[in-house]
Parts: sequence; C-alpha cells; structure tokens
Amino acid sequence: MKRLYIILIAVIVAVSATGVYAYNVNKNISEKIIRLHILGNSNNIFDQEIKYKIRDKVIESYNFEGSNRDEQYNYLKENLGNIKSDVDKWLMELGVDYQCSVTLTEDVFPTKEYANLKLPYGKYTALKIILGNGDGKNWWCVMFPPMCFTEGVAGLIDPESDKYLKENLSASDYNLITGDKIEIRFKTVELFNKLFN
Repeated sequence: MKRLYIILIAVIVAVSATGVYAYNVNKNISEKIIRLHILGNSNNIFDQEIKYKIRDKVIESYNFEGSNRDEQYNYLKENLGNIKSDVDKWLMELGVDYQCSVTLTEDVFPTKEYANLKLPYGKYTALKIILGNGDGKNWWCVMFPPMCFTEGVAGLIDPESDKYLKENLSASDYNLITGDKIEIRFKTVELFNKLFN
C-alpha cells in the first residue's frame, strides 16, 4: 500500500510540474506577441474572398513598426475606431451590405506552424475582426512581431521578427518554437493548455 501511495504522489508531482511548464511556456510566448484574428461572414466562396481582401488591407494599413509588444498593443488600442471605420469602408467598397466589429481581446488559438516557426496552442492577445455574422471560417496570424503574410508572400519569418523573438524570449522558449525536434514538448504544452483554457 505504501508503494502505491509513493507512485501516486510521484504521478501527481510529475503532472503538476508538467502543467506548470506548459502554463509558463504559453505565458512567456504569448506575452511577447499579438495576433490578428479575422472571422468571415459565412463560408460561401464570396464571403471568404472578402475576408482575405480585408486581411490584406488590414495588414497593409496597420502593420505597425514599433519596437515592442506594448507599443503595438497601445497603437492598436488607440486605433480600434479607425480600424473599424476602415474595415466598414472597405466592405462597402467591396460591395457587401454587412459591417464589422473590432476588438482587442484574449483569444484561444490552435497550434500554428509557419515555414520556420511553430507557436503553441493557447491564449493570446489578438486584434479580432468579425465580418458580418462571423459565421465563416477564420484566419489568424501573428501581427506583432510582423508575421502576417498576404497572398504571394513567402511564409518565412523575416530576420527582424526573428531577431525580436530571439531577444525577447528565453533561449529554451525560442528553441522550442523554432527547433525541429519539439513535437513531444509541444504536445505537452497543447494538452495542458486545452485542459485549462
């Protein structure tokens, strides 16, 4: 019976340590970036094309060149009204009769893989744009540091964004999101974040 208690305690300690690790990894990474999340009005082809056109216009118009996440956050917060006005104007120019809602919020994102970077599942600050009813497929990227790719742009992280991540993440977190052999550690982070988000 004593052996069973020791095993049980060891399992509880291991699970707790893994949970703390997963929480810290997500927190450390999410505190350094801001994501962009756009939901289409519906899943019909026309509305999905509208979503991608709005995505390109938002990235081109609000791709802030600040030096840190707080500057980007404040820039977006101060410009929420302008972003909404611009998106509504673009929607009208594209010939649709719906408008948008724009918020700066905390949102849960799935694991996302770029050509040379992988971000774990978890909660991130996001500029969220809902087009019309918001019943369509969504699209997301990392808005800061700039990692949003429009049509025809290769999906590699540019040297400046890579430098920002390297300077602002711990070496282990940076290696986690840019390394080749990260699958088990990533699955651990994803599992625990799904359980507690």
